[in-house]
Amino acid sequence: MLPLPLYFSEEFRLMSANQLLQGVFQSALIEEARLSTELKSLGLTLTGSTSTAANSTAPLPIFPMPATSARVHTWDQANHQFNLYLHQIEELASRPTESIKQLQINPLNLYPNCSLNPDHRTRSSLIKKLAALLQLARAENICLLLQQPTEQQLECWLSLLNDLMRDPALRGTSQESSQETSQETPQGISNFGVGIGLSAASKRLLPTLGYLESLGNELKSKIAIQILEQPFNNDQRSYARFETPILTMASAIRLNLAAACAFLESTNSQHLQPELVISDPRLQPVMGLICSSKSWPCRLCDPPPAPKPKSDLGFSDRPCSLRGIHIIEQRLKLTRESLELQQPKAAPVIAGEALTSQAAKVRFLPSDIHTPVGSQVDITELDAKQAFKVCSEGEGINSTLSAYARRTLLEAFAERVLRQQFELACLCARETGKPVNDCLYEIEDSIVLLDQHLQLASSLLSPQEIHASCDTVCELTPLPLGTLLGFTPWSQPILQFIAMTSAALLSGNTLLIKPAAQAALTAHWLFDQLLACGVPAEYFALLPGSLDEVGSYLLEDYRLDGVLFCGSALAAAEIQHRLTKRAGAPLIPVISDTGGRHAAIIDADQSINDLLPRLLRGAFSHAGQHHGSLRVLYVETTLADELLDLLSQAINQLRIGSPESRETDIGPLVSRKQMDNAYMHIERFQAAGRLLAQGELNSAHQEGYFVPPTLLKLYTLDELQEQIEAPILHLVRFDREELNAKLDEINRSGIGMALSLFSGDSALTEQVKRYSRASELNINPPTLCPNSMECPGAGLGLSGTAARPGTADYLRALVRYQRLSEPGDGINLS
Repeated sequence: MLPLPLYFSEEFRLMSANQLLQGVFQSALIEEARLSTELKSLGLTLTGSTSTAANSTAPLPIFPMPATSARVHTWDQANHQFNLYLHQIEELASRPTESIKQLQINPLNLYPNCSLNPDHRTRSSLIKKLAALLQLARAENICLLLQQPTEQQLECWLSLLNDLMRDPALRGTSQESSQETSQETPQGISNFGVGIGLSAASKRLLPTLGYLESLGNELKSKIAIQILEQPFNNDQRSYARFETPILTMASAIRLNLAAACAFLESTNSQHLQPELVISDPRLQPVMGLICSSKSWPCRLCDPPPAPKPKSDLGFSDRPCSLRGIHIIEQRLKLTRESLELQQPKAAPVIAGEALTSQAAKVRFLPSDIHTPVGSQVDITELDAKQAFKVCSEGEGINSTLSAYARRTLLEAFAERVLRQQFELACLCARETGKPVNDCLYEIEDSIVLLDQHLQLASSLLSPQEIHASCDTVCELTPLPLGTLLGFTPWSQPILQFIAMTSAALLSGNTLLIKPAAQAALTAHWLFDQLLACGVPAEYFALLPGSLDEVGSYLLEDYRLDGVLFCGSALAAAEIQHRLTKRAGAPLIPVISDTGGRHAAIIDADQSINDLLPRLLRGAFSHAGQHHGSLRVLYVETTLADELLDLLSQAINQLRIGSPESRETDIGPLVSRKQMDNAYMHIERFQAAGRLLAQGELNSAHQEGYFVPPTLLKLYTLDELQEQIEAPILHLVRFDREELNAKLDEINRSGIGMALSLFSGDSALTEQVKRYSRASELNINPPTLCPNSMECPGAGLGLSGTAARPGTADYLRALVRYQRLSEPGDGINLS
C-alpha cells in the first residue's frame, strides 16, 4: 500500500496512473486499525457542532437513492435496461430547472450475466453501449455516473471508466462539449461528462481518488466524483470480517471522509469534480460549510438500513474471499498453480500414521478425464481391524480431554481451515468438479455450523438435574456412544466432515471416517489439519475406499457403536443390510441423511424478472448436485409462457467450464455415472417431446463430465421416481384451483421436501401453510441458493433419520444418557 501522505505531497505528481492503480489494489485488505492510525496521523478531522450549525447554509437538498435492479441474465433484459437509461436521459433533459443533472447507471446491467472480469467481447459491447449513452447525455448536459460499486465491482468499474475515457470517438466530442457547456473548465482541460460514485466506508477511497486524478491529468479531462458517506449497497457491510475492504467503525469512516475532502481541496486535485452525499444530519453543518466554500454540490440522503449481521464466529483471522478484487484473485491464482504441480494422495491414516504401502489408484479431474488430480490408497481388512482397535482403546476422551480442551482444539481447527481456505476450495473444486465459488461458500457454511456446535455443546453435553424425591439428588449425565463410523459424501465433503468430526469430538466419541471415493483427497486434507491442531491421533481414523469393497470390513465389526451416513438412499439401505449380518450384536443407531427435493411455487402476481436470478442460482449452481438444489418449479399457467421464454434465454448465458475458474456458473458432474444418469433422464423426456430448452456445450467440454442446463416439462411430481442430481429443472404448470392437488402430490412424495412459495396473495400463502407438510417451508425467500445449512430431508421418510447438523438434536443423537441418583437434598418439581 502506498503511504497516505504521498497523496498530499509533491511526489504525487511523479506517480503514473498505473502505479497509483496498484495502490488501489494493495489497499483493499489493509487492517482497519492500521488504516485508522495512518489516517489519524494526517491530522484531519470532520466535526460538526451546534455553534457551526447556526452559521450553516440552508438545508441540503435531498439525494434520491438509485433504485436497485435485479441482475440481468438475458439479452432482452439487457436491451430493456439500455432503453430505460435512454428514457431517463430524455426525462432529465425535460427538466430545465434541475440543479444537478445526473444519470446513475450500473454497467453490468447492459450485458447478460456479465462477469466482474469481462472478456474482450463483453468489454467491447459494454463500452459501445456506455459510449452511446454518454454521447446522448452530453448533448443534454447530463453527467453519466457509474453508480456506487460494491467492493467486488470497484476494480471492474475503474477499468471500464479507463477504457471509456480513452475511446477515440469520445475524446473529440468531449472537447466540443466542454467548450459549449462549461465556462469554468480550465483551458486545455475538457469536461468528459462521466464519473463514478464512491463510498467513504471503502478502505480504497483515497487511493481511488488518487488514481482517478492521475487518469484525468493524463487525458486532460474532468472526472465527476460522488462520495457517499455510507454505502447504499448494504451487502458491503454484511460480509465484514477481520480482513475486508470495508471500514466498519464510524470513527474510521469519518477519518476516511476527512482525508478524501482534504485531497480534493489540495493542489494535487485538479481534474476531479466532487459531490458529497451524507446520511448523518450531524455532519450537515460542517459539510455544508466545506462544500459551500469550494462550490461543491452537497446533498442529504436517508441513512441506509442496518445490514443483518452474520453469525459472530469468534474466529478473528477471517481471510477475505470476495470476487473481483485483484489481490485476492492473485492469491487464488497462485494457490491454483501450486496445486497443479502437486499430486496429493489420499491414504488410510490410523493412529496418526498414513499407510501408503498399498498400490495407489490414480484419480482424474471430472472436468478433464485425462488429467490426474491425485491418487488414492484404499484400506484393507487388516487396516480396518487396526483402526477399530486403536479407536476403541481411545474411547476414554471424557476422562483424558476436558470439554474446554476439545473446544480449544476445534477453534484452532476452524482458524486453520479459514487461513488456508483457498487451498481447500481449489482442491475440492479440482476433485469434485464443484465451482470454486461454491466450495468457498461451503467452507463458510461449515464454519458457521461448527460455531453452532460449540455454542450448543456447553449446555447440551453437561449433566442436568431432573425431578427426584425429596431425599434424593438425580441427574442425567450424557455419555458417548463409543466408536462411530462416519460416511462423508462427495456433494458436501467439507461441511459433513466438519459436522461429523466436531460433533463426535464434543460428545466424546471416537470416529472412523470413510469419505466418498470422489472426495477422498479433500477429506485427507481436512484430516491432516485436524491432527495438526493437536487432536489426539487415536480419536480419529481416515479410511478411504468404496463402500462395495470395504463395507464388510467396517460395518460387520462388533466394536462398531453407531453410524453417521450422508449419501444416497440405496447406499443407506445397503448399510442397514450389512449391519443385520452382525449376528448376536446389539442394535446400533444409524443416523442417515439421504437428501430430499426442493420445489418452488410461483404465483401469477410475481415479477419474473426479479425472480430470474434466484431461480437460476437455485437450480444450476453446484451443477444441480446439491441436496438443496431447486428440482421442480410449479408455475401458474398465466405466467408459464413468459417464465419459460426468459429461462430458455438465460440458460444460454450461463458459463459452463472449469470448476477452478471464478467465472464458471456450472462445472462438470462428479462422475461418469452421474453424467450417464442425467443424459438418460433427459433422453426419456426428449423422446416424449417434453424437452423445453437446453444450453449448449462446445468442444472444450468434450473431455469432462459436463451436462448442459436443461428445462423439462413435468405433469406431476409422481413422475420423478428417482433423484437425478444434475443441472436439470422440471417445470409444472398449474391453475389456481389445482393448488391443493399439487400440494398433495408434494406431501405424498415420501421424501423430505423444501418448498419455497413466491406470492403476494395472503389467502394463497395461508392455504399453502395449512396444507403443506414440507420439512422446510420458505415464504418469499430472498434467495434460492442451495445452502449447505439447509437440509430438505430433516429425517423424513426416504430422506433418512438424521437431524440437521448444527442443531441440538444432531448432538443428542451421539450420546446416551445415564441417570444418576444419590442421597441428598433433592429438588421437588411438583
